[in-house]
Amino acid sequence: MKKRSWLSCLLALAMLLSCFATVMLPASAEGATYDSDDAAVEAGYYFRLNGKYYKNLVDAHLDVVDGDTVYMLADYTNNTTHEYVGWNAATKSYTETKTYTIIGGGHTYSSAVTHGLHFYSANVTIDGMNYIAATGNVSGLRIENTAKVTMKNCTFEKVGVSEKVWNTPVIVYGTLTLDEGAVLKNNGEGADSNSHGVYLEGKDLSGNNLDPNVIPKLILKANATIDAKRNVIFESTKSEIEVLSHTVKLIDSTDAARTEGWRKAKTDTIVTMAGPTDEDYNNPEVKAAWKDLYTKLGETWLDTLIEDRHHSFLQARHGRGKRAHEGRQLRSALYHHDFFRCCQLCKGIG
Repeated sequence: MKKRSWLSCLLALAMLLSCFATVMLPASAEGATYDSDDAAVEAGYYFRLNGKYYKNLVDAHLDVVDGDTVYMLADYTNNTTHEYVGWNAATKSYTETKTYTIIGGGHTYSSAVTHGLHFYSANVTIDGMNYIAATGNVSGLRIENTAKVTMKNCTFEKVGVSEKVWNTPVIVYGTLTLDEGAVLKNNGEGADSNSHGVYLEGKDLSGNNLDPNVIPKLILKANATIDAKRNVIFESTKSEIEVLSHTVKLIDSTDAARTEGWRKAKTDTIVTMAGPTDEDYNNPEVKAAWKDLYTKLGETWLDTLIEDRHHSFLQARHGRGKRAHEGRQLRSALYHHDFFRCCQLCKGIG
C-alpha cells in the first residue's frame, strides 16, 4: 500500500507539472487562439491575422502572406525595445518582401523608445493606426531602405521636445507615401528648432552608414498634411520628393513667424510637382494652392504659361531622332519648371 501511495503521488505530481507547462508555454510566432478580441487583448495580444492573435507586429509579419490584413485591436505601448518588423530572430535573417495592410481601427502605437518600430522587407499600407513618439531624444517610425510604407487616415506625432534633428514622427530610408488623411505632426507643446516633420536619409541596411546608392523617397498625395514647428521636410542626403496634388498641406499650426524656409533641402534632391496643369492655371484657387506649395518647397514658380516655349515643345514632340529627343528633354524641363534649361533647349530647337 505504501508503494502504491508513493506511485500515486508521483503520477499526480507529473500531471500537475504537465498542466503548468501547458499554461506557461508562450504562443509561437504562428499566433495564439482566443475566443474573442477582448480575451486576446486581456492576455496581451494586440494584433489579429487570419483568426490568430499576436503580441506585436514583428510576430504577425512572419505569418503574413501577400494581400493579408493585420488588425490592431487596442492601443499598444512599447517602452522597452526596438521592434524590427521584417526581421526573423529565429533564423537571424530578413524575410522576403511582403505586401499587406494594417487596419488600426483608430488605435495608437505609443513608444518612448527611439524609432521603436522599424519596417524592413515590407510594402505596407497603414490605415487608421496612429503613432506617438515620446518627448526628448526619441524618433518615431523608421522605414528602412527595403521597405515602402503608405499611410492613410492616421496621425504620426512626435510630442514635446526634439533633442536631435532626426527626432521626427517618421525617419525615411526607404519610401513613404502620405495618402488621404495622413498627418505627420511635430508641433505640439514644447516643440523647438529641431521639431521637423519628416527626416530623409540614405543609409544602408544596418542603419549606421550612409550609402550614396540609397535614395529615400517621399510621395505626397491628396489631402496629406505635414505640420511642423520647423522644417516640414528635412533632407540629410539626396532624396526624391513627389507632390501629386494641390490639396497637400504643409503647415505650422502655431502660426509662428517663419524666418527661414519650410524645407531643409539638399541641392541634388529631385522634386517632382504634378501641377499646375493648364486647367489648374485657369482656376484661381487651385493655382494659389500650387503656388503656396512651390514657395514652401523652394521651387521656382511661374505665374503664367510660356506659350512660345510650349509651342516649340509641341513642334519638337512630333519630330523624330535628335529633334524628338530634344522635345522629350524640353517636356521634362517644363514639367519640373526648370526654365533656364527650357531657354537652352528652345534655342537649340529653334
